[in-house]
Amino acid sequence: MRGFPLINAFVIALALGLILVPLVRLTSRSAAAPSGVEAPGDTGSASGPVAIPVSVSLRYTHLPESLTLTHLDEVLWRADTADALEDGSEILLRIPEEGVDLVADVVWPEETPLSAIEITLEPDALEERVAVLWGEGRTDDVLSFVWGEVDS
Repeated sequence: MRGFPLINAFVIALALGLILVPLVRLTSRSAAAPSGVEAPGDTGSASGPVAIPVSVSLRYTHLPESLTLTHLDEVLWRADTADALEDGSEILLRIPEEGVDLVADVVWPEETPLSAIEITLEPDALEERVAVLWGEGRTDDVLSFVWGEVDS
């Protein structure tokens, strides 16, 4: 005896439906999730996270001819010539919950061997994050910096 295919299909559909309920709860976004990093004393806004001061430091293995860092089509850093193997500055940056993607465009001089640039971002009240870009000649890449949820 083989059973009833219609009843078997119903039992399988019921079992999958019972598994679906907790799976949807686990994977859906909560309404109480933070919308991003907020400056101390600021209540935030409906338009997203506020800009906070971020310390940016760069370290090179070989000096590049030029370096451009952009975020959302806004140039954050432009150096046509670097004169030291380390550089740094402070910028204002909006840091959403999902993190920051910087586009780095670097040009090294001809005959420069494989080189690296270490980019460190250290926002106020958050831990520093480091990304390294390797390349030679002209290199461009997206560097992602993620902090996760921020405790208030």
